[in-house]
Amino acid sequence: LSLSVGRRRLPILGAWRCRGPVRPVYLKSGTHVWVLYVDLVFLNYDGNPMDAALLAVNGALADLRLPRPIIQRDESGSVLKGDLRVQNDEFAALQIGPRTLSLSLTQIDGHLIADPNADEERLGSGLITIVCNEHDELVSVHKPGGAPIPESILSDAIQVALARCQTLNRSLSKAVSRRRQCH
Repeated sequence: LSLSVGRRRLPILGAWRCRGPVRPVYLKSGTHVWVLYVDLVFLNYDGNPMDAALLAVNGALADLRLPRPIIQRDESGSVLKGDLRVQNDEFAALQIGPRTLSLSLTQIDGHLIADPNADEERLGSGLITIVCNEHDELVSVHKPGGAPIPESILSDAIQVALARCQTLNRSLSKAVSRRRQCH
C-alpha cells in the first residue's frame, strides 16, 4: 500500500508495519473482512503534499470506528452467504501499529528548508523525506537523487524531523482524544 502524487511514492503499509517484514494476509474461506480505501484530494500544492497526506490518513485511521458484524450461521456453523449485517450501535476501533509521520526537507545554500513548496524544491539540492513513528524512532529516510547531502546536514535533518513528528503526534493524539469525548 502506498500513496503517490506525481513522481513521488511513499510506502504507507511498510511504515505502519515497521517491525519486521510485511507479511501477506491469509483469509480463511467463509470469513469476512473490511476493505478500506483512502481517497485524497489536494486543493493546494504549496508545500509537500505527501507529508500532509500521511498526517490526514493517520488522523482518519485513528478516528475510524468499524461497526461490529453480525454473522448468521447454519446448524453446522457455516456462514450463510449473503446474510451479513452490521450492528450500528456497537463499533470497534481499527488496530494498527505505531503511527508514522513524515517531514520533507530540502537544502538551499547550506540551510534546511522544511516542507518546501515547488519553487523551493527546484532551488534546493534535492528532497529528503524522513519518516518517524510515534515512539520517536526513525522509520525511513528517502533521498531520490539530487546533490549529495553531507552527513552533518542529514543528521540535523533527522533531528528536525524527529522533533516535528513528535509535535505532530502530540497534536494528533489530542485532536483524536477530543473527538472521541464529543461522541
